[in-house]
Amino acid sequence: MYLSVLFIHVISSFVMFSMWSVEVLTVIRDGSLEHEARYGRVLKILSMLLVLATGSYLMQRSWGPQPWLVVSVLMLLSTIPLSIVLSIRPKRSVLSENRTMLFFVNGMYKLATALGIVSLMVFKDQSYMSILIKVLVIYGIILVPSISFYKKTLR
Repeated sequence: MYLSVLFIHVISSFVMFSMWSVEVLTVIRDGSLEHEARYGRVLKILSMLLVLATGSYLMQRSWGPQPWLVVSVLMLLSTIPLSIVLSIRPKRSVLSENRTMLFFVNGMYKLATALGIVSLMVFKDQSYMSILIKVLVIYGIILVPSISFYKKTLR
Protein backbone atom coordinates (compact mmCIF):
# COMPACT_ATOMS: atom_id res chain seq x y z
CA MET A 1 0.00 0.00 0.00
CA TYR A 2 2.73 2.46 1.00
CA LEU A 3 4.64 2.08 -2.29
CA SER A 4 1.46 2.51 -4.33
CA VAL A 5 0.59 5.73 -2.50
CA LEU A 6 4.18 6.96 -2.86
CA PHE A 7 4.06 6.24 -6.61
CA ILE A 8 0.78 8.16 -6.99
CA HIS A 9 2.24 11.02 -4.93
CA VAL A 10 5.35 11.31 -7.10
CA ILE A 11 3.45 11.05 -10.40
CA SER A 12 0.80 13.58 -9.33
CA SER A 13 3.60 15.94 -8.20
CA PHE A 14 5.20 15.67 -11.65
CA VAL A 15 1.85 16.37 -13.31
CA MET A 16 1.15 19.35 -11.03
CA PHE A 17 4.60 20.88 -11.57
CA SER A 18 4.35 20.26 -15.32
CA MET A 19 0.95 21.92 -15.51
CA TRP A 20 2.32 24.91 -13.59
CA SER A 21 5.14 25.16 -16.15
CA VAL A 22 2.65 25.00 -19.02
CA GLU A 23 0.66 27.74 -17.28
CA VAL A 24 3.70 30.05 -17.23
CA LEU A 25 4.52 29.32 -20.87
CA THR A 26 0.89 29.98 -21.85
CA VAL A 27 0.96 33.35 -20.09
CA ILE A 28 4.25 34.25 -21.78
CA ARG A 29 2.83 33.27 -25.17
CA ASP A 30 -0.75 34.59 -24.89
CA GLY A 31 -0.61 37.11 -22.08
CA SER A 32 -3.34 35.31 -20.13
CA LEU A 33 -4.91 31.96 -19.44
CA GLU A 34 -8.15 32.77 -21.23
CA HIS A 35 -7.45 30.11 -23.88
CA GLU A 36 -6.17 27.47 -21.49
CA ALA A 37 -7.83 24.16 -22.21
CA ARG A 38 -10.38 22.96 -19.71
CA TYR A 39 -8.46 19.70 -19.22
CA GLY A 40 -5.48 21.76 -18.05
CA ARG A 41 -7.51 23.31 -15.24
CA VAL A 42 -8.90 19.94 -14.25
CA LEU A 43 -5.45 18.33 -14.27
CA LYS A 44 -4.00 21.11 -12.08
CA ILE A 45 -6.78 20.77 -9.51
CA LEU A 46 -6.84 16.97 -9.55
CA SER A 47 -3.07 16.65 -9.27
CA MET A 48 -2.93 19.12 -6.36
CA LEU A 49 -5.68 17.24 -4.53
CA LEU A 50 -3.85 13.96 -5.11
CA VAL A 51 -0.57 15.44 -3.87
CA LEU A 52 -2.25 16.72 -0.71
CA ALA A 53 -4.17 13.48 -0.06
CA THR A 54 -1.28 11.10 -0.68
CA GLY A 55 1.17 13.44 1.07
CA SER A 56 -1.08 13.49 4.15
CA TYR A 57 -1.14 9.70 4.19
CA LEU A 58 2.63 9.45 3.76
CA MET A 59 3.23 12.04 6.47
CA GLN A 60 0.95 10.19 8.90
CA ARG A 61 2.42 6.81 8.08
CA SER A 62 6.14 7.56 7.95
CA TRP A 63 7.28 11.02 8.92
CA GLY A 64 4.90 12.74 11.29
CA PRO A 65 4.63 16.52 11.29
CA GLN A 66 8.26 17.32 10.44
CA PRO A 67 8.98 21.05 9.97
CA TRP A 68 9.94 20.62 6.31
CA LEU A 69 6.68 18.77 5.61
CA VAL A 70 4.54 21.34 7.39
CA VAL A 71 6.17 24.18 5.44
CA SER A 72 5.81 22.24 2.16
CA VAL A 73 2.07 21.83 2.73
CA LEU A 74 1.71 25.52 3.63
CA MET A 75 3.67 26.50 0.49
CA LEU A 76 1.41 24.36 -1.65
CA LEU A 77 -1.73 25.77 -0.06
CA SER A 78 -0.40 29.32 -0.50
CA THR A 79 -0.72 28.98 -4.28
CA ILE A 80 -4.52 28.69 -4.09
CA PRO A 81 -5.78 32.21 -3.19
CA LEU A 82 -4.29 34.16 -6.12
CA SER A 83 -5.24 31.35 -8.50
CA ILE A 84 -8.85 31.64 -7.35
CA VAL A 85 -8.82 35.42 -7.73
CA LEU A 86 -7.38 35.13 -11.23
CA SER A 87 -9.94 32.53 -12.25
CA ILE A 88 -12.72 35.10 -11.82
CA ARG A 89 -13.22 37.24 -14.92
CA PRO A 90 -13.28 40.82 -13.72
CA LYS A 91 -15.22 43.68 -15.16
CA ARG A 92 -13.21 46.79 -15.98
CA SER A 93 -11.05 47.54 -12.94
CA VAL A 94 -7.49 48.04 -11.84
CA LEU A 95 -7.19 44.28 -11.46
CA SER A 96 -8.19 43.66 -15.07
CA GLU A 97 -5.54 46.11 -16.31
CA ASN A 98 -2.78 44.36 -14.35
CA ARG A 99 -4.17 40.88 -14.98
CA THR A 100 -1.43 39.74 -17.36
CA MET A 101 1.28 40.66 -14.90
CA LEU A 102 -0.64 38.92 -12.10
CA PHE A 103 -0.96 35.77 -14.23
CA PHE A 104 2.78 35.84 -14.87
CA VAL A 105 3.71 36.48 -11.23
CA ASN A 106 1.28 33.77 -10.10
CA GLY A 107 2.89 31.28 -12.48
CA MET A 108 6.40 32.19 -11.36
CA TYR A 109 5.28 31.98 -7.72
CA LYS A 110 4.06 28.44 -8.39
CA LEU A 111 7.37 27.49 -10.01
CA ALA A 112 9.26 28.97 -7.04
CA THR A 113 6.95 26.95 -4.76
CA ALA A 114 7.74 23.78 -6.70
CA LEU A 115 11.48 24.44 -6.43
CA GLY A 116 11.12 25.26 -2.72
CA ILE A 117 9.21 22.06 -1.99
CA VAL A 118 11.73 19.93 -3.87
CA SER A 119 14.62 21.57 -2.00
CA LEU A 120 12.86 20.98 1.33
CA MET A 121 12.35 17.32 0.37
CA VAL A 122 16.04 16.95 -0.43
CA PHE A 123 17.53 18.76 2.58
CA LYS A 124 14.83 17.89 5.17
CA ASP A 125 15.72 20.75 7.53
CA GLN A 126 14.42 20.47 11.08
CA SER A 127 14.68 24.16 11.98
CA TYR A 128 11.83 26.46 10.98
CA MET A 129 14.23 29.43 10.80
CA SER A 130 16.55 27.62 8.39
CA ILE A 131 13.56 26.58 6.28
CA LEU A 132 12.15 30.12 6.26
CA ILE A 133 15.47 31.56 5.08
CA LYS A 134 15.80 28.98 2.27
CA VAL A 135 12.21 29.50 1.12
CA LEU A 136 12.55 33.30 1.10
CA VAL A 137 15.82 33.07 -0.85
CA ILE A 138 14.22 30.77 -3.44
CA TYR A 139 11.19 33.05 -3.83
CA GLY A 140 13.49 36.07 -4.12
CA ILE A 141 15.71 34.40 -6.72
CA ILE A 142 12.69 33.43 -8.85
CA LEU A 143 10.25 36.31 -8.38
CA VAL A 144 12.46 39.42 -8.44
CA PRO A 145 14.13 38.67 -11.81
CA SER A 146 10.86 37.38 -13.31
CA ILE A 147 9.03 40.63 -12.51
CA SER A 148 11.93 42.56 -14.01
CA PHE A 149 11.81 40.27 -17.08
CA TYR A 150 8.07 40.85 -17.40
CA LYS A 151 8.43 44.62 -17.28
CA LYS A 152 11.17 44.63 -19.94
CA THR A 153 9.92 42.09 -22.44
CA LEU A 154 6.27 41.11 -22.04
CA ARG A 155 4.62 44.51 -21.88
